[in-house]
Amino acid sequence: MAINHFEKHREQIGRIDWNFNLLFNDQPQVPQLAAKYAPLLQHPGLHKPVPGQWLHATVLRVGFLEDFTETEMLAVADRLEHKLTNMKMSELRLEKWWLWNGGPVLGITPKRQLYTIYGYLMESLIEVIGRDRLPTLSIPPRGRFETAVASLLRAIGRDRIPIQFQFLPHITLAYPKTYNAESSLSKQLKSQAVEGVNIRVKSVSLIKQYILDDYYAWEIVKDIQIPQDT
Repeated sequence: MAINHFEKHREQIGRIDWNFNLLFNDQPQVPQLAAKYAPLLQHPGLHKPVPGQWLHATVLRVGFLEDFTETEMLAVADRLEHKLTNMKMSELRLEKWWLWNGGPVLGITPKRQLYTIYGYLMESLIEVIGRDRLPTLSIPPRGRFETAVASLLRAIGRDRIPIQFQFLPHITLAYPKTYNAESSLSKQLKSQAVEGVNIRVKSVSLIKQYILDDYYAWEIVKDIQIPQDT
C-alpha cells in the first residue's frame, strides 16, 4: 500500500529544507521526456505530475533550515566543490520506469559516478558539521561505496539501513497519494516502454527546498560545477 508522500513527510509542510539536488533546467530533453509520458501518470493514486521546471534528482536532504546555518552549508558546498575538481563526469542515461514508494520515477544510469558524488558530499558534511549533529551513519572509504552498501543489504536488510545509504539516482515524475492499486499503476506504466534520453549532470545544487502544491520547489543558494568528460 502506498502512503501519501506529503502526509508521510508532513513535518516538511510549511517548512524549508536544506537539500543538495541535481537539477536539469538547462536540458530540455528531461521535461520533454516527462511531458511525453504524462498521460500515463493520470491515475487516482497520484498527485499531479511534477512540472518540468521542478524535475530533479535528490542527492541528499540534510535537514531543516533552522538546524543548519547558511554559512555551514556554504562551507559544505565549498568542500564538495574542491573534492569534485578531478572528476570527469560522463554522459548518463535517463530511462526505465519503476515505483518508488508508490510514485513513478525514471532511473539514472550508470550510477557509479553519482555514488562518488554522494560519497564526497557525505564526507564534506561530516568534516563541516560533525557526526554528532547528523543521523547515525558510517561513511565507507571513498571508492568502495557500492560494495559497502551491498554488504549492508545482505547483512541487515534494506529496512534497517539508514536512509543516507539508500541513495538510488532517479527523477520522480509524480508523488503518490494513499492508495492500494500499485499493481494497476505499474501495469499502466509498463504498457509503454520508455524511450530514454542522454543527460549531463553538470552541477550539484545547494538549495532551500519547500513543498508547493503537489511537488517540491526551491531557491538555489549555490551551483557546484562538475568537470565534464568531453
